[in-house]
Amino acid sequence: MQVIPNLDWVSRIAVAHVAARGGTSPIAADLEALLRAAGRRVGLAAPERSAVLGEIAAPPAAAFWRLDAARFLLREPRVGVLITAASPASIARRGLGVDRCAVAAIADAVPPTDLDSFRRGVDVILRATSGFVVIDADNAAAVAATRPVDRARLVMCAPRRNEVVRQHAALGGPIVVHVAGDGGGHIELRSAGTDLASTPVPWIRSGASGALERQIRARMFTVALAFGLGLSSPQIAAAAERCDRSAVPIGYARNRSPRVPALLD
Repeated sequence: MQVIPNLDWVSRIAVAHVAARGGTSPIAADLEALLRAAGRRVGLAAPERSAVLGEIAAPPAAAFWRLDAARFLLREPRVGVLITAASPASIARRGLGVDRCAVAAIADAVPPTDLDSFRRGVDVILRATSGFVVIDADNAAAVAATRPVDRARLVMCAPRRNEVVRQHAALGGPIVVHVAGDGGGHIELRSAGTDLASTPVPWIRSGASGALERQIRARMFTVALAFGLGLSSPQIAAAAERCDRSAVPIGYARNRSPRVPALLD
């Protein structure tokens, strides 16, 4: 019989939320892999897969009538960090599924078609999140929706430099950039002129068009989220090296489970 921890224990689990169109994003998979490589006990609640320590979570079927996947995994004794994923539109309709987040990512690269649902979903995320909120600086809707966030907590990922990023950095706000160089260069999290964390560009086996760009973008978000969850720059770099040596390309899981109805759009 599963042991249900008390509420004090549940409140100590750090929660990272990744919000993306359709509820799916390679960022959640990359963050899961890096945190596990850093020795964290990770639970993942995403539409395509729910897992504990990399293994498919298989709760009793009746549990999903009472709890969605995120709430179920918050009560899993092995979980120390929980990653959840859902679309902003789904969050606007059904809620976040957890009562608080340590860090969150608004992961879409382009503005959504339903701006009202997007804004309402982002507002729910912002109210629940106490630490870093990470966005793509090219997404004008995400930039506008996160204006109320304190500058020190708003992290802008910049696949391409633009005026929004330059202004945010000039005012001391944290940014994540891809610095070109040998071997593909590296990814840096910077704030007020200080490098907070850095990793090499993830190595990729696949030669598929755009695959490297997608992995670089996912790793940019992952570095910021991992730092916001308390990993140091050396821990992030070492974990990235370990998971890049052994992992399948991000966004692909060795094991898959049925989609989780409670988290679908």
